[in-house]
Amino acid sequence: MPKTSPSATVDDKLDAIIEELRKINKRERWRMVGGSLRSIIGLLPIIIMLAGAWYAFEYSDQILEKISAAAAKQAAAITQYNPTTMVDTSSIQDLLKQYLP
Repeated sequence: MPKTSPSATVDDKLDAIIEELRKINKRERWRMVGGSLRSIIGLLPIIIMLAGAWYAFEYSDQILEKISAAAAKQAAAITQYNPTTMVDTSSIQDLLKQYLP
């Protein structure tokens, strides 16, 4: 608070107090805005997590279908091709069927 001269009147002192209160009010308003923004930013991860959980719950059947289809495709690829011998196992099975009774 700025110092006033001793010869200042009561009205001048009251005006100085009012001006200081206005400055404090502006500063406090910006502090509230900043606090609100920080709170909103802090809530974003929670909102994203809840939206992800809802999406997973809502579309879990489709997600599981895609996962199981991919797993079945990979399993079929593994049974049809053996990378350790670099030989197609389906052709070996066909040869065995031809020569074995």
